[in-house]
Formats: sequence, structure tokens, C-alpha cells
Amino acid sequence: MKICFVTPLDPEGCEISGGLLKTSKLIHYLKQYHDVTLVSLTQEKKLVSGNKFYVSERHKKPSLLNLLKSYLLRKPVSVIRNYNSRLKSEISELLENVDVIVVDHFFMYQYIDRRFDNKTIYHAHNAEFLIWLRRAKLSNNFFAKIVLGFESIRVRNMELDILKRTRFFVAAPNDIQVIKELDDENLGFKFRETYHLGDDSLLNKPDLQYSSSSPAICFVGGLNWNPNYDGIKWFLDSSWSLILERLPTTVLHIVGSASKEQNEYLKTFPNVITHGFVSDIDSVLSKCTAFVCPLKYGSGMKVKNITALYRGFPIVTTSVGAEGINIRDGFTGFIADTEELFANRVLEILESQSIFETMSYNARELGCSQYSWAATLNKFGAVLNEL
Repeated sequence: MKICFVTPLDPEGCEISGGLLKTSKLIHYLKQYHDVTLVSLTQEKKLVSGNKFYVSERHKKPSLLNLLKSYLLRKPVSVIRNYNSRLKSEISELLENVDVIVVDHFFMYQYIDRRFDNKTIYHAHNAEFLIWLRRAKLSNNFFAKIVLGFESIRVRNMELDILKRTRFFVAAPNDIQVIKELDDENLGFKFRETYHLGDDSLLNKPDLQYSSSSPAICFVGGLNWNPNYDGIKWFLDSSWSLILERLPTTVLHIVGSASKEQNEYLKTFPNVITHGFVSDIDSVLSKCTAFVCPLKYGSGMKVKNITALYRGFPIVTTSVGAEGINIRDGFTGFIADTEELFANRVLEILESQSIFETMSYNARELGCSQYSWAATLNKFGAVLNEL
């Protein structure tokens, strides 16, 4: 089968984390059984080895001009920021000669002409409108709240349009439920479930060991993604001092790319160690006793939490962070949405060997039994066969 895989970022040669891990696994899986051409916005090369099609100028920077342009063209700002006229004009000939088109990420659907909808599978990493809506609700700035809220409506409308157009809408179960609630045309037959999973190589690592003498916790995630940076700021500004008040030697390890300004901000807090991107993530994880995921907004499955389950971490996360994952509060981890409760849950793990060992075992069992890459990728293969 000839497949065209349309994605904003070619995983090859990139720092693999978060949603890019799912993209990488999916491309590798499809290449085992099919003739796959990759379309991406990441490099200036046009054609490489006959199966890669690149266009430059990806992801224009946020600006008032781009926002105004998006209003003028009546399209979401993320769509405008990822638009390339050359790709739009040149991709049609390529799509004529394939059997299936897989569109990876919501703003890439703008490159699919409507005449190709009947052979298109949309692979959603998030219910995008929900991220904008939650961000709007959390904002304390009246102007920002209005702009973000309006953007959530525009993104929602585009996601519903994609649902109407595509043959299959593949997403995490919790995102499917959210989109279904907006669907007034009974298009539920188009939905197919998938999971967004983590680094399952960590299942092969030895069990984590409890240490009361040098308490350490970790956070994993690129801070260039707004929900990650917002979440770690909320944690540091509120819960971190409560933890240090009781356990002054506690260390927080942050793994993930960050800007210079973000790193300067993180340095203002005691006992915080930033690692940036690391090729061997376990070199940091193995030093820690608990995993924190303090997300206040977002959607989809949080890949970082699946990775933590694979490694056997007791997780402390929010209701948003736990969405789509079978984290049982008090069994595989803790779910806490207030600053004080979040800090207290972290302290419970750090101060109790029995809580740590029980949750660590339960977390790994959950990751191993319910979140298999093989099953997830084979399920996507079944969607191809349906089409």
C-alpha cells in the first residue's frame, strides 16, 4: 500500500519526546509493511531518497501580525503559522498517487485538498480546542481570556470540519469523548481509538530503589510547550516551598528543552537542577523517588505519565494530567489539584517507603499490562485495512 504521511516534524535526527515519540513509532511501524512517503515542514530539501518531501519555513513565530492575519483569513492562528504556499501548491500531485494519506496533527490538514478526503486518516494528538479553552479559563488577563476563548471556538470549528471530511478520526479515548459531545451530525462511526504512549524501553530497567537520605523528584517535558511551562511554574510558585519546608534537602530534576529565559527563571528556585534534553533519560530518572506532572491545562494522553509508569514511578499529577490514563488515586499514584494537596502527596511518597514500594510496583504493572506499543500500532494498522 502506498501511504503519504503528512506531519509537521520529521522525527529523524530530532530530540524524541512527547508526541514526537508517537509519530516516530507510527512511521517506523508503517514502513515495515507499506511504501511510505513522508511530507514534513522541517528542512529546505525538497526530495530525499524518493520518499521524503520537505518544505522550509515551518512554524512562524507568534506575533500580533500573524494573529491579525488569522482573523482576516478566518483560520486558527496555529494554522496560519504553519502554512507554506509552496507545499500547498506542490503536494496535490503527490497525493494523487497514494492509496492512503495519514495526517498527523491538526494544523497539517490544511494541506489536504477536499477531493482526497475519502482516503485520509486523521491522527489527532490532542483535542486542540480544549487546550485553548482551558488556557482561557486559567488566564487572569481579561484581554488574553477573550482572545484565547475566541481561538478555542475557531479551533473547535476546524476540528469538527476535519471530522466531517476525514474517513477516520483516530484519537485517544478521552479526546474522542470530548469531540463526540460537540458532534451534532452523528459522525461517531468515524472515530477509532489510539493511545499515545511513552518510552517502553524503561520497562527493561531494574526496579527503582527507595531512598530517604537524598529525596529527589523529577519532571520530564519540553518547556517550549506552554502547558508544561505553565504547570512547572504553578508547582514551583506554590508547592515547592511547602515541600522544602518539611524536607529541605529535596531536589527537583527537570528534563527537557528550555529557553534561556526559562532557565533563568528556574535558577531562582533552590534545589532545582535543569538537565535540558538528555539522550539517556534514565541517568536522571534512576536518581529519583517520585514523578510530578502538574499540568493545569492540555488534552490527550500525557506521554510523560506513561513513561513514568513504565519506569515504576509513583506519580503525583493533576486531574488534567491523569486524563485518558487509568491512574487510580492512592493506588498507582496521586491526583491532586490544589497547591497544598499536591505538595503533601509528594511528601507522602518521599517519607514512606511502603507507599513508594507499593505504588512503584502498581505503576509498572499498569504500564506493562494496559499500555502496549505493539497493540496500539497494530490497532492503527487495522484502521488502514478498514479504509
